[in-house]
Amino acid sequence: WTNVTSYPFRQPERVFFNPYQNNMIWVTSFGSGMKSGDMLEVVGIVENNSSLKNVIEIYPNPASNNFKIKFTSSRNGNNLIEISNALGQNVLVKNFSSTIGENICSFTTNGLPKGIYFLSLKSDAGIKCAKLIVE
Repeated sequence: WTNVTSYPFRQPERVFFNPYQNNMIWVTSFGSGMKSGDMLEVVGIVENNSSLKNVIEIYPNPASNNFKIKFTSSRNGNNLIEISNALGQNVLVKNFSSTIGENICSFTTNGLPKGIYFLSLKSDAGIKCAKLIVE
């Protein structure tokens, strides 16, 4: 990574991968705007005791009318799905309860222009992210 040093990120709100440059990320922080940084090397992070598996499946992806999100949870709980555009604006927010095992949520692309979106699944166990393409 090359550091984004123009101001300290105390609590980054969102981190996005730049869809136009594979080695660049965008980081937003409440009240501090958006900054970018280059990814020079990918480093993995080991997660322990997470109730969400590491995989969120979106299908079909690219989506044209409807799509589904599938994930596995190791406990019952409340969740929040946020879908954001490339500017970091939430275009869809949905609260739902998950159960132990496989969970599937259905969505429509009505009101979503063609483009790349970022999906965040938030639970008590953490946040999982995926990319959604709408055609």
